[in-house]
Amino acid sequence: MASGRSLRNIATRFGGGSNALEIIVTDGELWIRIGYPFNILFSGAEYDLCHRIPLDRIHTVKPRGTLLGRGVQIEFPDEAGEEHRIQIEMRRLDRFLETVPPREPPETGSLLGPGV
Repeated sequence: MASGRSLRNIATRFGGGSNALEIIVTDGELWIRIGYPFNILFSGAEYDLCHRIPLDRIHTVKPRGTLLGRGVQIEFPDEAGEEHRIQIEMRRLDRFLETVPPREPPETGSLLGPGV
């Protein structure tokens, strides 16, 4: 189990799940979902914590330390193009980062021109 929260809005920042999330990495996807028995009462969508993300769609994976442990911040667009930022703390962070390595968002360039 893992803990996490979405940075979408004030409610999701204070909501989230403490030792209630399942993080599953397949060959091509990252799944974030609420685990049993919490999923009986909540789907995870209420707190922006129910996602099935193609790995090639994730554009940012930033390792980060927290007061409670080690985790990552993941940024990705959903199918509709809406950006999501999720912070996750997990026990096997090193194993997760082997499968989903750290990456920074692509440079968007300067409005002032190249090299500025």
